[in-house]
Amino acid sequence: MNNKKLKKTIMTTLFGLTLGAGSFSAMADKVNCRMETTSQKNIYSGTAQCTGTFWYTTWENRRIVRKQGSKSLQQFFEPTTNSSAILSGIAYVTTSSYGGQPLNESFVVRCSASIPFSHKEDVKEEVCDHTPTASVGVNHHEFWDVSFWASGRDEDGTIVSKELWVDGVKQSSSSVWKTSSQNRTYNIRVRVTDNDGYTSEATRTYHATNKGPVMCGKYPC
Repeated sequence: MNNKKLKKTIMTTLFGLTLGAGSFSAMADKVNCRMETTSQKNIYSGTAQCTGTFWYTTWENRRIVRKQGSKSLQQFFEPTTNSSAILSGIAYVTTSSYGGQPLNESFVVRCSASIPFSHKEDVKEEVCDHTPTASVGVNHHEFWDVSFWASGRDEDGTIVSKELWVDGVKQSSSSVWKTSSQNRTYNIRVRVTDNDGYTSEATRTYHATNKGPVMCGKYPC
């Protein structure tokens, strides 16, 4: 990777005002886009040649005779990535009629020809780094008990760090369990960092109300 002194941070704010579990993500972004040589291609140029054949009939000694004719074809090609081409042309033949009169006939002739190899050229394509995707995970268990966690993914590398804040306080791990005896609102923020040093953040506001106990059929578990 080239000089990754500049770190790109993506921030997405999401509001969760309903009960239940969920994971909310900040989208990845393309950064540090540049043109790079990804492969090479063969270039062909010059004069392609081939011989095309055709069949015709003529009268000889008062009998119809079938004969094969041929014609050499050639064509110059400007630089191209095609290694072959179909050449076409007109072949002219003088045949005889039943009475011995000469007949001038023409035939379309085609053949496949190889175009001479010229050189190789670099193929350049846009290559971009990608910021990671940060996710805020929320699971409302029972009563006012909720858990939050930070997660992320990186399509062109790996996540090396996950950080979690709840109500502005950084947590000691990337997941935490919170309990309360009354309704309350939590402000959650996560930050993930990938192996290239790019970071992404996502935030969520979650309003936890009394969900009641976890039920096993008609009764609390």
